[in-house]
Amino acid sequence: MSKMAELDMYAYDIEQLYIEGLTEKNISKTLDIPVEYVYAWIEMNGVVEQDPAISKAVFDRMVEELSPFETVNS
Repeated sequence: MSKMAELDMYAYDIEQLYIEGLTEKNISKTLDIPVEYVYAWIEMNGVVEQDPAISKAVFDRMVEELSPFETVNS
C-alpha cells in the first residue's frame, strides 16, 4: 500500500485525535503509525499552530458571551 493510501486510511482518526488535543507524537503512538503521517496530514490540511495567548483570549470572549448570567436586560 502506498504512503498516500495509508495516510487517507488514517486521516479521519488523525483529525479527531488532533481536535481532541493530542500531540503529533501521541497521535502516532495511539494509531501505531509513523509520526511522519501525522505531520503530512497537518501539512496537507493547512493546520497552523495558534498562539496560546490568542486561543485563551478567544476562549475567554466565548465564555463571556455565552454566560448564562448575561442577559439582554443586564
